[in-house]
Amino acid sequence: MKIFVYGTLKRGFGANRLLRDSQMVAEDYIDGAHMVSLGGFPGVFLSHREGTTGHVQGEVYEIDDVVLEHLDHYESNGSFYQRQKVTTRGGLEVEVYEFLSPSERYQPVPDGVWRRAG
Repeated sequence: MKIFVYGTLKRGFGANRLLRDSQMVAEDYIDGAHMVSLGGFPGVFLSHREGTTGHVQGEVYEIDDVVLEHLDHYESNGSFYQRQKVTTRGGLEVEVYEFLSPSERYQPVPDGVWRRAG
């Protein structure tokens, strides 16, 4: 399966170690989404929540079930983030971790690109 990562899982950030045995397929964007800063890491909201517009930049990796299990644990899938299926601007079918808290409580990242080392 393909996973879209947009924060500390990207190359150059500490959590990318979880993807060290996975192949990066592309750099891409998710349209109809927006990013917020949670301090040392970001959260993303997709278009089905709160009339979201904008885009988020990230990387797409081909991962196996073992890596997916590690990522689900790292992202607290189902409680802090929820893995969702989306299509990237480049037409790739991917899954992405969507943040589950209301966005108005957090500082927006208007250009949708995470740059902070967290």
